[in-house]
Amino acid sequence: MVGVLAACGASRGGRQATDQFNRCRAQERHGDATGCWHAFLEEYRWVASSSEIAYAEDHSGGAREPGDDPPPGGRRTGDGTGSRMTPACEGCSRGFSPTGNSRNDVVELGRRCGGPCGLEPFSDIKTGSQRSSDNAQDYTIQLRSGQCYVFFAVGGRGIEDLDTGLRDPDGAIVIKDTGDDAWPMFPYCAERSGRYEYVVSVASGSGQYHFQVWEGRR
Repeated sequence: MVGVLAACGASRGGRQATDQFNRCRAQERHGDATGCWHAFLEEYRWVASSSEIAYAEDHSGGAREPGDDPPPGGRRTGDGTGSRMTPACEGCSRGFSPTGNSRNDVVELGRRCGGPCGLEPFSDIKTGSQRSSDNAQDYTIQLRSGQCYVFFAVGGRGIEDLDTGLRDPDGAIVIKDTGDDAWPMFPYCAERSGRYEYVVSVASGSGQYHFQVWEGRR
C-alpha cells in the first residue's frame, strides 16, 4: 500500500511559533518576558525561524531549558508510542553516512532498515527544498491504528542539520528527531487512525531533501 503525502504549504508549527513570538514581544513591552521566552524556546525551538530563535535566546539570557541538549551521539528522539525499533533493527543504520545525493541515501536507509526489518514502502520517495530561515514544512499522511511506521529523511548537499517530527490528529508533536545531523529517522506505532502531519525543518544550511515512510505490523 502506498500512502499519500500532501504538502500543506507554510508549516502550522511555524505559524504558531510566530504567533507566540509576537505575544512574547508584546509582553516584553510591558515588563519582564523572560519566562515567555523560555517557554517559547522549549516549545518552538525546532520549528521557529533562526532569527526568532536568536532573538528569544538573547532575551531569555541565553539559558537552555532542561532536555535541550542531545544525548551522546548527537541524536535526540522524542518519546512516541511504541517508538523503539525492534531489537534486531536498532543498529540497522550503523555505519550509514550521507553521500550528498539525498534520494539515493533514502533508498539506502530503506535497504538497511526497511525490508530487512519486516517493513514495506508506505509512501513514494518525496522531495522538498528549504532554507534554515524558512518555516518548517508539513506533509499530511493518513496512518492506521495498529500499524507501525518508520520515517526516513536525508538532506542533500548544502543541508548540515535536518530535523523531523510527527504531529498527531490533535496537532501535538508525538515524536521527533532533532539530533545534530542531516538524516533524521524514527519509528512510530499509531494508537489510532487519522490524519497526521510529518514535519520537516532545516535547522542549518539550505538545499533539497528526500524522505520516505515504511510500514509494518506492531
